[in-house]
Amino acid sequence: MLAEMTSSVEVTNDRGVLGVVAAVLVPAAVATMASVLWWISDALLIIGPLDRAQFGWAVVIPVWLATPVVAAFLWRRLTPAHATQAAIGLNLLIAAIAAWLLWRSTVDTGQGCQFGSAFSPETRAVQSIWIGILIGLDPALAGLVARRFAVRGAFWRTIGAAVGVGFGLFWVAVLLGAAIGNSGVGCNRPPAV
Repeated sequence: MLAEMTSSVEVTNDRGVLGVVAAVLVPAAVATMASVLWWISDALLIIGPLDRAQFGWAVVIPVWLATPVVAAFLWRRLTPAHATQAAIGLNLLIAAIAAWLLWRSTVDTGQGCQFGSAFSPETRAVQSIWIGILIGLDPALAGLVARRFAVRGAFWRTIGAAVGVGFGLFWVAVLLGAAIGNSGVGCNRPPAV
């Protein structure tokens, strides 16, 4: 009888491809919500009593840090292999979108340079891909680390691990992203006369 119970638990934990897809898309929706809030704050500049920097720290960053929390609680019901697949899928999805958006913004911004951009679109593409991978790695790795606590039923430890690792990886992504890519427009200087 104990063998039956053990096998039934394993079957309920194996949600297959649909479980992995849902475990990728739901945290990705939370990350998308953070991005949309960020774009709204950039467009409006002031939201109520908050300027866009205050809104970013008070609203956007906490919503972004909720992504690995949501992921950890979703992934606790998956097998370890499926949780890893979901983390890889989440990383790749966020990385692809972030890299494309970053590349588009840097290439479009360079069009305003009177003497041309200092960087080619190809150079910016490589930088954008690496920065996108770093951005996607944040919620994926933080979610996997926090999943270990979620599986044990440790609610507050799950949240603490997800937010702590997520915030640490956020700063790693910011610092390495600044080292990998030039965040400025990068216009060529006027020719010497």
